[in-house]
Amino acid sequence: MKQPIRYEDSVEDYEGESNRPFRSNSDCVPAVSSMSRWVMDRRHFLMQAGAAALSMIGWRSTAFAQDRPAIKVGFILPQKGPHAPEAQAIIAGFELFLAEHPEDTAFIQIVRKDPGPDEERTLEKLAELLLDGSVKFLVGPLTEEASEKVVHGGVGGRLVTFVTNPAVRLVGGEMCLPEVFRIAENACQATQPLAPWALRNVGKKVFLVGTDNIVSNEKVDFFAHMFERSGGMFVDRLAVSNGAAKLKDLVEAIRKSPADFVFAAFRDKLAVEFVKAVRAAQTSPPLSRPILGPESLTEYPSTLSREGRAANGIRTLSAIQDPKDLVSRIKQRLNRDVTHASRAAQGYDAAAVIRQALRVTADQRPDLPVLISAVEGAEVDGARGKLRFDKNHEPILDMMVQEWEVKEKAPQRRIVAHLGPFASPDFGCGRVGFPPRPEGEPPENDRPEEEG
Repeated sequence: MKQPIRYEDSVEDYEGESNRPFRSNSDCVPAVSSMSRWVMDRRHFLMQAGAAALSMIGWRSTAFAQDRPAIKVGFILPQKGPHAPEAQAIIAGFELFLAEHPEDTAFIQIVRKDPGPDEERTLEKLAELLLDGSVKFLVGPLTEEASEKVVHGGVGGRLVTFVTNPAVRLVGGEMCLPEVFRIAENACQATQPLAPWALRNVGKKVFLVGTDNIVSNEKVDFFAHMFERSGGMFVDRLAVSNGAAKLKDLVEAIRKSPADFVFAAFRDKLAVEFVKAVRAAQTSPPLSRPILGPESLTEYPSTLSREGRAANGIRTLSAIQDPKDLVSRIKQRLNRDVTHASRAAQGYDAAAVIRQALRVTADQRPDLPVLISAVEGAEVDGARGKLRFDKNHEPILDMMVQEWEVKEKAPQRRIVAHLGPFASPDFGCGRVGFPPRPEGEPPENDRPEEEG
């Protein structure tokens, strides 16, 4: 008999529903310096300090017994507003994993906290979770501002936190903390592995475009950084503001440029508008440039369905093994429609990591240092294939170049190239900004094989 997913009775309910391993720190970052050793010591110092503090104040949890007590996972994710569809996809992915693995997840309970449409009540909801000693993990929130509040507010707290925002500084950069991990691809992972492949397979000159916000700018920065280091150049760069995109001017600038291709870091509505504007311009005079970007440029299913055939031929970077299958399983098991397969994959993988951490600590009291160590050592097979964390608590994922073909029937996905596992540059715990640029050019990588 299928075990139901368990929820805390008193919580708020949501309504409705390269051929070789590409490791960027060997290609981009010099050998570990004394500064790197110091900043990594900071993470371990904080972890030891937290363990000492917890041993003094005690925990309101009981030791694991044969009948395991409930372990609660908190979610600070909006119920309504512009971020709600992504939030619902994360929850759905998490619930799908529990539904598919009832034999050893029945004691995991979900505690949902709604921080408001713009996540303005994040600290209030975080405080509520911290008061409950049986909440051991936190997933969310979504925005950079709210994620920063959680990272700051969780100092000395009790929660292993999975960050869902791509901004680098929140986990592997200046704000790193022992209990904070990233479950989403960071801005570097979302774009940088694509750059060497693009240079070898598409062209040497790129026109860079994106939304004028922190995460989009980071994605463009990391792509440009690696593309230049690999021997390419960008001929121009333009950023448009949310809700104020002058796409005709942007398309005309692309048309007049000598770029071989366009790299576009757009998402959701702006992704749809940009793709359609570029395709509409392929008439008189013709504008014909290959388009590359992060997964969000043709996100399955919502963005891709609105772009329609205009998305054909666009190549994007992805870690999801099978987004169509993931969305279909959510519909079949949970009777729920999701708009962002990438977010559902993050929720699914977060559940897989938590299940693994609780497995290896089954005979131990689930104190924070114990759980941190378990998550650090976890390696799971999830919606994005094999996932593990590097020393800075950033995910290591196998990356692929994908292309969608949209016809009258369901869109078909083709894997153009497997790029292998990608680990982020060693930003260093507490270090600010990009890693130093090494002298000279990196060695030429083996060319990935094109796949039919």
